[in-house]
Amino acid sequence: MVRWVCVISIILILLVFNSGCSTFRMLDAWRLERYGDPAKAVLRYHQIAENDPKSPSARKALLSAGDLYYEKLDRKPRAIEIYYTIVRDYPGTTEAFIASKKLGTYYFNACDYQKSQEIMSKLFNDDPCGEMGTEAQWTLSQSYEKLSDYRHAASSYYSFALLHPNDKKAVDALLQAGDIFKNKLKRENKAVDVYRLIVRVYGRNYSKAGKVWIAVKELQDMGMEVPKPDIEKQLPELRKPIHKERTDEFADMTKKHDAKAVEPSIFDGVDVDTILKNTMSVGLEGDQVGDDTIPENTILTLANVYYMSIDYLKAGAFYHQLELRNNNDPSVYWNLGNCYAKLGLFGKAKEYHEKSLKMSPKIFDNALKNAEREYSIQDYPESLDILEQIEVVAPIQRLGRIYYDMGLTYRKMDDLDNALISFEKSYAFDPTPENKDSAQHIAEILYYNRRNIANVARAEIYQDIVEDKVRSFKVQSELADLCFKYGSYKWARIKYQYVAELAPDKETALAMLVQSDIATARYGDVSLAKLELSQLKEKYGDNPVISQGFTEIEKEKNKGKDSEFLSIKWQVDKLNFVFNLLIDGLIFMISIP
Repeated sequence: MVRWVCVISIILILLVFNSGCSTFRMLDAWRLERYGDPAKAVLRYHQIAENDPKSPSARKALLSAGDLYYEKLDRKPRAIEIYYTIVRDYPGTTEAFIASKKLGTYYFNACDYQKSQEIMSKLFNDDPCGEMGTEAQWTLSQSYEKLSDYRHAASSYYSFALLHPNDKKAVDALLQAGDIFKNKLKRENKAVDVYRLIVRVYGRNYSKAGKVWIAVKELQDMGMEVPKPDIEKQLPELRKPIHKERTDEFADMTKKHDAKAVEPSIFDGVDVDTILKNTMSVGLEGDQVGDDTIPENTILTLANVYYMSIDYLKAGAFYHQLELRNNNDPSVYWNLGNCYAKLGLFGKAKEYHEKSLKMSPKIFDNALKNAEREYSIQDYPESLDILEQIEVVAPIQRLGRIYYDMGLTYRKMDDLDNALISFEKSYAFDPTPENKDSAQHIAEILYYNRRNIANVARAEIYQDIVEDKVRSFKVQSELADLCFKYGSYKWARIKYQYVAELAPDKETALAMLVQSDIATARYGDVSLAKLELSQLKEKYGDNPVISQGFTEIEKEKNKGKDSEFLSIKWQVDKLNFVFNLLIDGLIFMISIP
């Protein structure tokens, strides 16, 4: 009796809140779904989304429709289309996050590991310690492994264990990382570090005894010392997952905005005070890392020690403590960015690397020297890790050198596909006589390692470059296309204009000039591109090539600009929160037997 009084009360309140809105359509759709009529339920969900596309109910309805298409109606392509619509139209919402995860899982199960990796990487970076972020990272690690990208796979599995040490798959992740380091990457020293970590951290956890024994056996087989397990059965600094707030959650409506507040970090939950007191047993009673009583050089030393022992979570936590003290050493922020990168959080890594470079541009040269040092001692995976970190923050004039070093490293690792791409990128961003070595490598790989008719022809072009036979339409058009392909648009503009001078006929010359203007628009000067195209139109009249050029430039002009509906991240106010809470309560009441 009480239950139905509650149900009737909720219905009356809902009527007061929003009579005639999508509420009862949602309830009707839910009823149809519950009682086994998914086809009609889907129609009802679509009606809700179409009638009020800006409302929270719309995205909830679309997500429910997608799930029904996928699970009940066996129309997976339609479900995938709807999930993409949610991700595109409702960015930043919980529904978009859930839809992205479903897309990533779908592609993984369909063996499209590249798409799965791209989606899961974004999800993990968006919410690294949340429940769905955790699941995304596990699938991300598997995707890397399926793609034979063992360097990123080992790093991702290892990061998973550091971020989620209490997860039931944490030891499995470490064992997988150790196996990849040892057998795929031939980095026995890294494998030893991983196996020792398993023994130290989980050696007293009897539920993990079988897996710990695998690590012990691996160490013994490699003739390495087996460490003793830590006294604590579990790491004392285990933390609660940091939940990323989204645009449709109550926290957004109630949180206080403090201009001086520090942005939450994945390192916030690491108990640095306990670690410090356990490490330095003298004179620390009552002191905390956050207090000025602990010297910064002590914190920096611990950060560096943990970084060298590949415990990037603890290292990052101590570098983060220095950040909280407003430390002005650019290397601290660079190393903090490195910790984020090692944990797979490349967006945050870029943020801190850029901050470090603003403090001291010389830090870039130091990082490049570190990469070359790792190359010289034949730690090629580590060299590539460093080069990838600096690639995304490098000045454009330095990219040629970075890609050249990456190409050399990939060749040493017998990864000729990536070596070829790297050398091509190197020459695209530095197509000058000083970069002939890149052209030489391209010619060699195409001719000797990737030999077919087309590649032999391209190899001859790059050999011509090495021999300074560059003033030909064949060579310059190849270089123009190469620059355009890899986004070196300023060089592409120059090359296409030069190719137009060498073109065998007017039609080809016109096509090259139009392509030059498209490259101009691509690097951001849309006004100049339109002006030059207009001049070509005055000279040549109406021409389909010029019309296509205008079309491409308009695409660039509107790139990233969605309609007003797509660009708005709908914020949920208190009324909507209470309203949705009442709906959930009503559904719960009715569902009780």
